[in-house]
Amino acid sequence: MGNDRILVVDDDVQILHFLQRCLTEAGYEVATASEAGAAVRQLREEAFSLILTDMKMPEMDGLALLKEARRLRPDVAIIVLTAHGTFENAIAALREEGAYDYLLKPLETLDVLSEAVQKALARRRQLLQDKELMRELEEENRTLCQEVEQRTRELKLAQQKLEAWKLVDRARSILMKRLGLPADRALNLLRDKSRSEQRTLQDTASEIVAKDAFFMELEKRLDNLPRAQ
Repeated sequence: MGNDRILVVDDDVQILHFLQRCLTEAGYEVATASEAGAAVRQLREEAFSLILTDMKMPEMDGLALLKEARRLRPDVAIIVLTAHGTFENAIAALREEGAYDYLLKPLETLDVLSEAVQKALARRRQLLQDKELMRELEEENRTLCQEVEQRTRELKLAQQKLEAWKLVDRARSILMKRLGLPADRALNLLRDKSRSEQRTLQDTASEIVAKDAFFMELEKRLDNLPRAQ
């Protein structure tokens, strides 16, 4: 069954070997553990697609094993085997520890086991695909956000350059008007003043515009003054 590896855990050796044989014949790669502690050690060292475990075992029961399995291998599918006496534990495993399904012991037929395993593995594959898709979408979204931020910075810089050029153009127009200069000489004069004062062209233009506004205000005041008799 592809690369699907199953870990079977049961303290009943006969049941353990029976399940191992059935799953191996079905084409799965199967490892076994006769107690939960051994299963945990295997989980630390190896990856499995599915854990098929008994609920009632000495030292560490199935619920404790599932908690440790979820910590070590969050993506592993889990099916619990339970007798009627541990049925409530099986329900807890489904609700609290994310077990996919439970099977009652003794198994009614091998078809029940086969179907449960196939469904659990199919669901795991779907969850992994969804997780990978989500990761890809998050990566695409992160890349898009970075592109948007970069484009925003570029637009902001372009806007700043445009505003700066508008200011320089206005200062040039002022020099052309007040000094009677052609456009190229007015711009050269603006550049020369900027270099000699070790200032940016924008700062020099801003100063000229401000001074022009000052003189325009004086001219208006002058026009409003009463003329001498």
